[in-house]
Amino acid sequence: MNYGSKVISKKIIIVAIFCLALIIGGGFWWQYYNSFTEVTIIPNNDTTITVGTSTDNQLAIQKPNIKTNQLLTKKIKKGNYQVLYSQPGYQDKIVSVSINKNTTIKSMDLDYTPERLNQILNQDKNIIQTTVLSTVTTGYSIIKEDIYKKGDWYSAVLMPNSWYRTDLPADYHPKQPNPNNTLYILRVVLHKDNGGWRVAAGPSIVLSIGDYPSIPQEIIRTVNNKDLFQ
Repeated sequence: MNYGSKVISKKIIIVAIFCLALIIGGGFWWQYYNSFTEVTIIPNNDTTITVGTSTDNQLAIQKPNIKTNQLLTKKIKKGNYQVLYSQPGYQDKIVSVSINKNTTIKSMDLDYTPERLNQILNQDKNIIQTTVLSTVTTGYSIIKEDIYKKGDWYSAVLMPNSWYRTDLPADYHPKQPNPNNTLYILRVVLHKDNGGWRVAAGPSIVLSIGDYPSIPQEIIRTVNNKDLFQ
């Protein structure tokens, strides 16, 4: 092989190496570019939306990628994220999302804070308890009650006054069941509609989710699973 042929061969090798480097580099660049996607955040009603990752189950995001209370579009790496919704006067809510393509995240319907719910319960307690007790014969007392959502759902557990023996000293513990009692513990759900409270379910020993499709399922589960003796 003469000198000219050697030079040409070297040039071909250099060009080949250069092209291979371009192909490999281009592949890495495309892989990196394709690992990102656009996320559009649409908050409303003073809601702050935070997108990021969390290392525990707390209502907090340790590594936020996005935090905004205004319309925003931003590229982030594809993957699994937590989305935290925050709004004054409402309970924070965190959900898991998988972002692998262009995604739009909007505000969610949030529940009132416990403090705000208790304020509504105290304000409406008389009419609520009157409505609840009107569903049963005399001889029942409300032993457990909860208010939910935006203060428009309520549940109560009713216990017969004859449930425990009354012939023992008042300070006798634990209380003893009354063998002569013939009444049952009952559950009832109310809904506030057009400013007034009405019975939505019960009174019944157990409430069935299938019988009341208009009632949020977590409310029925909560009242059914109440620990009555704490």
